[in-house]
Amino acid sequence: MTAQQKMKTALEKAGIPFKAIECYGSQIVVTSFSADAANKWAALLGKFATVRGITHSYDDAVENKGTCLKPTMVEVYRTFARI
Repeated sequence: MTAQQKMKTALEKAGIPFKAIECYGSQIVVTSFSADAANKWAALLGKFATVRGITHSYDDAVENKGTCLKPTMVEVYRTFARI
């Protein structure tokens, strides 16, 4: 198990809601559905890493309810950190 996989499993056990956690190299990106959860992730990651910022974005929904020309999007917040 690599260090990134260990970090990902440790962050998944934090108890804060998330959509996805990505760890690659020295970077950590946590995608969540609310700004409140993103702020909680920033506080947690700030204890051992440098928080680079929180961005507001849109992701494709799991189930597309529109047409292929106008896909269904979901509002997400991404928290970026560097160890």
